[in-house]
Amino acid sequence: MREAMITNFRDIGGYEGQGGRLEEGIFFRSGQLVDLNEEQENFLKDTCKLDRIYDFRSIEEVNEDPDTDLSDIVYNHLDVLADLNQGGAFSLEDMFTELGDIDEAMLRTYEEIVLSQSARSSYREFLLDLIDKKESRIFHCFAGKDRTGWGAYLILKIAGVSEEDILEDYLETNKARKEANDLIINQYRDQITDEEVAALESALTVKEEYLNHAVKTIDENYGSFENYLLEGLELPANYQSTFKDMYLL
Repeated sequence: MREAMITNFRDIGGYEGQGGRLEEGIFFRSGQLVDLNEEQENFLKDTCKLDRIYDFRSIEEVNEDPDTDLSDIVYNHLDVLADLNQGGAFSLEDMFTELGDIDEAMLRTYEEIVLSQSARSSYREFLLDLIDKKESRIFHCFAGKDRTGWGAYLILKIAGVSEEDILEDYLETNKARKEANDLIINQYRDQITDEEVAALESALTVKEEYLNHAVKTIDENYGSFENYLLEGLELPANYQSTFKDMYLL
C-alpha cells in the first residue's frame, strides 16, 4: 500500500493473536489526514473501503489543520490528551517547547496516555465502538506515533498478539516517518541549534523505552493489562473474548 503515500500509514492486521490471525483490511493507522490529494482520497475510500476515521489530536490541532473532508466516511474526534497538565510532546508545537529534555517529556506523555481521564475516556469510546459494529477504521493523531501508537498497542494486545510483534509495529513508525521527519527537520535546521536539531529528530521518532514506560505505568497503577481494561477503561469483563470472536480468523 505504499502507493497511498499517506505518512505513517499501515494496516495492523495480519498478526497472529491468541486463537487466530487478526483480520486485515479493518484496522488502519496513520499520521494526520490533512490536505489529501485525489489519489489519497480514492485510496482510502475505494481500496481501503474506509467507513470511519478516529482523530486523536487536540482541538487546537484539529482547528489549525483539519482532516480532509471525505464524503460518506464518518469522522470521530477524540481528544486523547485534553487533560495534559504537566508538559508533554505530542504536537509539533509541543515538541519545540520540550526540546531541552525530550525523553522526559515523552515519558510524561505516555503516563498521561495511560492515566489521564481524557485518554481513558477516549480509548474507552474507541474500543467500545470496535465491538459495536464491524467497520473498516483508520485512527490517527499528528505524527501517528504516540496517541496512535497506543491505540494500535491496545488493539494488538487485546487480540493476544505477541509482545515482539507489537513492538515491531510500534517501531515501524521510525521507518514510515523518515521522509516526513526529514522534511520537518530541514525546514527548521537553520533556525535552531545542532543540539535542538538532534532533540527534534528524537522527538519525531518512537523508542522502545516509551512503550515500556506505558506498560510499566499500567502495572504500577492497575496491576495487569486486564485490570487496566476493566478498571481504567471500564470495559465489559467479556470485552477481549468478544473482540477476538469478531476479528480473529
